[in-house]
Amino acid sequence: MSDNPVADKDWEEAEFRARVLAELPEQLTDCDVAWAMRQLDVSRATVYRLAKQFREDARTSALLPNTSGPKPGMQPLDPAVEAIVAHHFKDFYATRRKPTKTRFWREVAADCQARGLAPPSIRRLGRWLGLRDQARLMARREGKDKAERIHLATPGTLTAKHPLDIVQIDHTRCHCTLINQNRA
Repeated sequence: MSDNPVADKDWEEAEFRARVLAELPEQLTDCDVAWAMRQLDVSRATVYRLAKQFREDARTSALLPNTSGPKPGMQPLDPAVEAIVAHHFKDFYATRRKPTKTRFWREVAADCQARGLAPPSIRRLGRWLGLRDQARLMARREGKDKAERIHLATPGTLTAKHPLDIVQIDHTRCHCTLINQNRA
């Protein structure tokens, strides 16, 4: 037992998954998959994914639940690279010219290489951009009015005090024929 009960719980879950997946035959049938879905309380796709992981790795650790957030070993941006990225973000990316993420990455990479630094990958730069305030970015790129129309919460509610106060009609065409059988 370790000092981390969360890690112990994850390990117990992985061991349970390994026991269930070890009982499955090599060629899965619908019945086998349905049984594993009930045992593991996961979807059909997850059963297939876990079975593939377990067959390829054959270790219990391959079945540990995925955790959100930065993966082990992932380093934050170097402070010098972070300064370059922030500079190019402010003076190049967050402007009315609206350059693409690829163009932004090329500018950052060129500046990093000129200073002898390892440039961040385009995916890493995309994650960095995703952490920025999108409302402020849109205000700088497209104007405050457009940003407020999209990102600003509008007060007020739509409430009905009585039944049928609000009626919405769907104008979708329907293939329906009504026949009047009470003709005289």
